[in-house]
Amino acid sequence: MRQWKEFSDLVCAAFKTTPSVDEMRARVASANINQESLLATDYLNHFNEVAMIMEMLPDMPDFVEDVKAWEPKSYKQHFQDSTFSEKELAVAAYDCVPTPYLVAFEGATNRAASLLKRSIPELETIIQTGERERIEVVTKDICTKIEELMSMMRSIINGELETLQQGEIDAMLLSPSQQEAEAPAIPEEINNSALGESNLGGLDQNSVDSLFD
Repeated sequence: MRQWKEFSDLVCAAFKTTPSVDEMRARVASANINQESLLATDYLNHFNEVAMIMEMLPDMPDFVEDVKAWEPKSYKQHFQDSTFSEKELAVAAYDCVPTPYLVAFEGATNRAASLLKRSIPELETIIQTGERERIEVVTKDICTKIEELMSMMRSIINGELETLQQGEIDAMLLSPSQQEAEAPAIPEEINNSALGESNLGGLDQNSVDSLFD
């Protein structure tokens, strides 16, 4: 009983010290953080860096080791490790992100990170052929998917949920097993050749729709 009371007191204290959404929006007014979503576009650099490396693979296939070394970072971890001038404010603001933006943003970032990690076996297989054109086709296909997800993330960060289609929102809420089923495949023309990382998935459709009303 005593342990439960101590835990309860800690939770209550945390809630008391967490600013309201309106208070946080006032705090970020002069910062490079969106006032509507309370998110910052600097987080996209975490994905931009690996995407740029991937684009160079047709000419510099050895860079695949850099892609393999890339690890997903949470939003808070990215800013804690960054040189972003207002990183402490960005970390604090994340605790106040409105639920619709938080759900959509976490879904998109998890999907992008999962896509990148699942792409590594395809990249290693195609690079072993040593054929530049095949490497270019595969990397372009993967980079296009990453860019699409980053575009969604940018819309969410900029407070533009209404610009997303319901199908895009639904896709961001797939469970890990459903995401695995959508793993990027080597394009058909290459397949026929010698080649021969959420609880959000538990939401039902009504719950998902209600978040975006």
